This record gives sequence, structure tokens and C-alpha cells, in this order.
Amino acid sequence: MSWRLSIRILGVVLLAGIFYTIRWSEVAGILLALRLPCLFGYVLCYGAFLLIRSGRLQLALAKLGYELNYHNCYIATVEPAFLGVATPGRLGEFTKVGHLHGKGISTPDAISLVLVERLIDLWILSVFGLAGAVYIFLSAGSLVAAGLVVFIGILLGFLLVKKWNYLLRVCSPSMTGNHWLNTQPWTERWRVLSGALERVSNRCGSLLLSIGLFCVGLSFCQILFLAGAFGFEVDPLIVLFAYATSTLIAIIPISVGGLGTREASYLLIMQQAGIGKEQAVAFSLIDGVIFGVGIPFCLVLLAWCWGLVRRS
Repeated sequence: MSWRLSIRILGVVLLAGIFYTIRWSEVAGILLALRLPCLFGYVLCYGAFLLIRSGRLQLALAKLGYELNYHNCYIATVEPAFLGVATPGRLGEFTKVGHLHGKGISTPDAISLVLVERLIDLWILSVFGLAGAVYIFLSAGSLVAAGLVVFIGILLGFLLVKKWNYLLRVCSPSMTGNHWLNTQPWTERWRVLSGALERVSNRCGSLLLSIGLFCVGLSFCQILFLAGAFGFEVDPLIVLFAYATSTLIAIIPISVGGLGTREASYLLIMQQAGIGKEQAVAFSLIDGVIFGVGIPFCLVLLAWCWGLVRRS
């Protein structure tokens, strides 16, 4: 048995173990008692999040010299988002490269833009996840310490996108005078890709990071609406930390859409705050499966229908 298959089986076993210990009648009661106005706010925030990410893509492409209308940017954002929640490690999101290339974006630019977008979003989540860990475990609930972590992390993020070209030079192998490296088939491809990465970072990095911060803020509002729907009476920052941590862990390609790993993360953190196991699992399933898959799917259907109407 390969190690990749073993890891995926581990994710399935983890999910099955969690589900086996849950009282599903209690979960059903929790779901039926959810506050609908808060759920409506959750859906609105999620929809706005995807719409703003579509606008971010359009603005970034414009800075690279490409003119792509909002509808195509919406398709190139929503379809990969849906595939992302249905694949291990959200690898489906990289189908955005194919969408962009099909609209005339060069392959190196498409790969670089998707990669820089992904790295920036992961960096933002990691910063807030670290701030949450400091707030809960290291500073006894100190907002100042957590805020300092966020400030330093965001500042470092802006510095990194501005100095990306220096990082590429450090990471790139020295090819001057090295006949073997210069004759390798991947050498020229790396030169082209590193050039595209540098161009995307220099022209779009600050834009992607700024709008990415706003999008994460919307995600946090979305999660707080969901916590309100459940009636959680705990520190909201603990809920946000649970969301940031579980989202990062779900990206690890263990199971489809992070099933099992996400639930385990929510359980571990929320039970520390006194939230019951059934509530934590129901919260995770709504955020990651019911709405996490359902909303992108509905938006994809809307985009397909709109495309059919336009063609007819």
C-alpha cells in the first residue's frame, strides 16, 4: 500500500471515528433550531466573498495587460472554487489555469497568478491562525499580543510581495557558466515561469494581498454569522481561530474536501471553549459541506445558465 493511499485512508478513518461517537439525533435537533436570519447573513457573506474574488481576478489581469470581462472572471473563480471543495487539498482550484489560458492568458502568467493568489491567501490565514494560537494558548487572552502578530504578519506579507524577485534569485540555481544546467529542458521553462512570477508579484502582489485581507474579513463575518445561528456564547475570537486553523488543515491533501481533518480541528478547539461535540461537528458540516459545497454549486449553475442565455 502506497503512503499516499495510507494517508487518505487515515482521513476516512478519522471521519468515521468522529461520526461513530456522535449522537445524530442531537445533531438533527441542533440543525432544526438554527436561527435563519443569521444563516441568511452567512450565505450573503459567502456570495459576496466569491464575487469580490472575481473582481480581484479581473483587476489583477488588467494590471498584467489582459482585458477579461467580469463574467469570464466569475466563471474562472466560481467553478474552480466548487472543484476545490470537492478535491483533496483543494487541488481543483488550479483548474483556474485552464480557464484563464482558454481566454487568451499565457500559460506562465496564468500559473503564476493562480500560484501567487493561493500563496497570499494561505499566508493571510496562517497569520490569523498564529494570532489565534497566541491569543488562546500563549498570552492568556491578550488582544494586544494577537494584534501584534497580525500587524507583523501583514507587514511581512507586503514586504515579501515587494521583494519576490530577490527570493526567486536566491531560490533559483546559478546557471551562469554551468553547461549541464543550461542544457536541461526544464531550465528555459523555469526562466520563463520565474519571470512571470516576478511580473505578477511586482504588478499585482499588493493588490492581491489588500483585497485578500478584505476577503478574509468577509469570511470571518460569515463564520460569526454561523456562530450566531448556533447561539454560541463563547469568545468570538476562539471561533475565528477554529475556522482559520481548520481551513488550513483541510488544505492538506488527506481527504476529499478536508473531510475528517476539518471536523477534528473544530472539535479540538471548540471543545476547549466548552462547545459540545455535536455542536462542533454540525458547525463543521454546515460550513464545509452543506453550504461549503452547496453555495459554490448553485453559483456554478447560475453561471452556466447565464452563459446559455447569452449564447441563445
